Amino acid sequence: MHLRNKYHQGAGQYKVNIARDELASLAGTATESLIRTLGEFKQEN
Repeated sequence: MHLRNKYHQGAGQYKVNIARDELASLAGTATESLIRTLGEFKQEN
C-alpha cells in the first residue's frame, strides 16, 4: 500500500522503480528470496 500511494498517479497500471534490495527490505525478506519470487511471478504472468 505504501508503494501504491507513493507511485500511483491515477487509474490503471503504474510502475515502481526500486532496487531489489530495497524492495526486499520493505517486504522483510532476503534479497535472494525476493528475486526468486519475482521470477516465479514473471513465469506465471
